[in-house]
Amino acid sequence: MMKRENRALNGGIGLLLAVLAVCAAGVTAQAQNPLGYFPEGATAALYLPSIDFLEQKAAPVAEAAGLDAAGELTGMLGDLPSKLGVAPGAPLSEVFKAAGLDTSKPAALFVKKPAAGMEELGALIPVANAETAAEKMKSIFDSDPAEYAEGDAKGFFNDTQSLGFAVLADKVLLGSTKDMIKGMAARAAAPYQSPYETGAEVALVTSITRLQDAGVFPATAPNGQPLAAVYDYLKGIMGEVVLAAGEAEGESYVRLAMAAPSGAVTPAADALKMHTLFPETSPVVLNLRNDAAFMQAVRPLIMASPQAAQAGMYISLISGMIGKEVGLALTGMNNGMPDGMLAMDVAKPESIKMLMGMAGAKDGPKEQINGADIYAFENIREGLSVFLATKGTSVIATTNMDALKASLEKLDAGSTATPVSQKTLDRGNNGFIAVNGGKLSADAAAALPLPATVDLSEVVAEVTLGGKGPWNELRVSVPGDMKGIAEWVTSAV
Repeated sequence: MMKRENRALNGGIGLLLAVLAVCAAGVTAQAQNPLGYFPEGATAALYLPSIDFLEQKAAPVAEAAGLDAAGELTGMLGDLPSKLGVAPGAPLSEVFKAAGLDTSKPAALFVKKPAAGMEELGALIPVANAETAAEKMKSIFDSDPAEYAEGDAKGFFNDTQSLGFAVLADKVLLGSTKDMIKGMAARAAAPYQSPYETGAEVALVTSITRLQDAGVFPATAPNGQPLAAVYDYLKGIMGEVVLAAGEAEGESYVRLAMAAPSGAVTPAADALKMHTLFPETSPVVLNLRNDAAFMQAVRPLIMASPQAAQAGMYISLISGMIGKEVGLALTGMNNGMPDGMLAMDVAKPESIKMLMGMAGAKDGPKEQINGADIYAFENIREGLSVFLATKGTSVIATTNMDALKASLEKLDAGSTATPVSQKTLDRGNNGFIAVNGGKLSADAAAALPLPATVDLSEVVAEVTLGGKGPWNELRVSVPGDMKGIAEWVTSAV
């Protein structure tokens, strides 16, 4: 699915940038949020905080994702920069400014991808200088265009190029079809109300319904199983969907956010607690809230893949047994093997016996410590044993008995000390994976079974799953500017 979307956006961003460089007209005024012009029936919108932001900050992420906007623009502009008096090789923003475009204000690209037929593209562009824009307006056309008017919006359209514009107040509406321009112009009187609050990030705005209508999602899985029920479930919990990239508080990030369809605010959940059972020196910590209903709903997607089917079966089974949350930490190295700790609660106390049976504990507990049953799986391999404690509905497992005892003390004391930052807990109130490789010694990092190009001791990153108001989001964050997240995108794509 992502490859298909990338191809659509690749052409879309190229058109947006090429057209941005050569047209705009109107009067100076406070521009409305560009997403307010989201046309009826459009599949997605690409929100840009400004062309300056795109050029200076977001370009590395776009390039890492395979969106060669600059390359497309070079081929599409031809000799237009020279017509505008811009020196060869000048920054794109200079070309935009020479055309009368305000590169400091928000812009948007709209894409309509029908289930069959050609996609339609549109864009909303803010104006900087009306006189300059009006003078340069027709430079986008190879031949004389026909005059075009839609309500208060007036402009030109060239059928041969499938490209036109309409001037509306302090902005221009650009489109590859007259219907696209008409759809944007109609929003001047009845703006689209998006629950997404725009900010200093590039954002792709769409929804499950829009993507399904566009034929982006397959009707059946590879094994022939219908997926309509899965999509209906997702539409019931997700309204608008936003994929965004930006910078904030010394970090760069990519996030996938989903709004509740009704705009209802999700009640605050109890704070996650499994991370408080882990040593504060743990370099890698995972804590996830369990949602058994969600796992059952998306189970057909997991089971549709032969490679994931067996794992999906175990995940579905275990998810039904686990209680509210599960945690996992990498604590160091032990006899050449990663040393870690697992902590979780179970839905019902009787589930512990089933879990012990699955783990192979047939002889009962080895001992008791402060009311906790201790199971030992000794010499699983040379020099490696696993110790497991159960107390109430809590289960803790580790390869280090001293660490297990310390964790049980934390459990009894209700400790709140944690190896992760408060910012991570606030952002990941439904789950997180936090990596702070600096807590791991260089020797221990070198001993980990990782690719030679990966030095965990130098990695600082986090993945958070959180909810705020009507929104839930999955976010990947790394320190520094957007070049950092671009490197992550490169490895992921």
